[in-house]
Amino acid sequence: MDVLMRIQALEIDNKELYITTMLDISEIKQKENQLIQQNKFAQLGEMLSMIAHQWRQPLNVISSLNEMIRLNIRKKDVDEQKIIKLSKDISNQVQYLSKTINDFREFLLPKQEPIETTLDYVINAVLDLVEPSLYKNQIEIVLELNAKSKIKTHASELKQVLMNLVRNAEDAIVEHRSDNRVIEIMTYEKGDNIALKIADNGGGISPDIAKSIFEPYFSTKGEKNGTGLGLYMSKLIIEKHCKGTIEVHNTQEGAEFFIELPKNIQI
Repeated sequence: MDVLMRIQALEIDNKELYITTMLDISEIKQKENQLIQQNKFAQLGEMLSMIAHQWRQPLNVISSLNEMIRLNIRKKDVDEQKIIKLSKDISNQVQYLSKTINDFREFLLPKQEPIETTLDYVINAVLDLVEPSLYKNQIEIVLELNAKSKIKTHASELKQVLMNLVRNAEDAIVEHRSDNRVIEIMTYEKGDNIALKIADNGGGISPDIAKSIFEPYFSTKGEKNGTGLGLYMSKLIIEKHCKGTIEVHNTQEGAEFFIELPKNIQI
C-alpha cells in the first residue's frame, strides 16, 4: 500500500512522544498510472502511422531483392556470391524491421523499476521512431549531446516525455513555418544532475496560455488532434517518477523545454 507518512514529536509530562499519521494514497497512485497509460494509447495511433511509414521502404526493398533472386534463378544465372549478397541485404532489412518493433514495444511497456541508461540512448530511440515524420515535414534535427554519464531512471517513461515534446515541436513548426524548420536537442552535465534542452523555431507559446500548458486536459490542438494530457503527463513523469524538473521558456523564434534529472534516482 502506498502511504504518505508524517511523524511529529511532542512532549507531555516530560515524556517524549511521537504522533504518526498515514494517508492511504494507493488510489491516487493508481489513477496516475492509468493516466500514463491513457496518454500512451493517445499516442498509439500516431506511432502506428510512423511505423507503417518506416516499414514501407524496407518492405519494398525486400520485395525487390526477392524478385531479383527469383529472376536470376529463372534465367539460370545463379551466381553464388551474388545470391549470398542479396540474402544478406534481405537479412539487414529484416533486422531493421525487428528493431522498429522492439523500439515500439519498449515505448509501450508499463512503468518499471529504474534502469541504468544514457540520455544518448533514450534520445536516439525516440528519434528512430519520429525521424521519418520529421524528414517528411522537412524538419532538421540538430543534436549537441554532451552528457555521457550513465543515469538510473525510468527510461520507458522518459522516452514517452521526449516523444511528446518532439511531436509538439513538430506540430508547432509545421503550423507556423514554411522553411528553415529546426528542432535542437542538447544535453549537458550539471553537477550531480543531467540536463536536456529541446528547442524549436515554431513561434513559441502564447503568453495567454503559458501558465496553463501543464494543466490536465488543456490542449491547443482541438478535440480531434489532442487529449490535453501530453504536457501534464510529461510534468508528472519528470517530477514524480523521475524526481527531476521541467520548465518551458519562449525564445525569439519558438519555445524551449528544459529538463533536469538526477543521475541516480532516489526512490
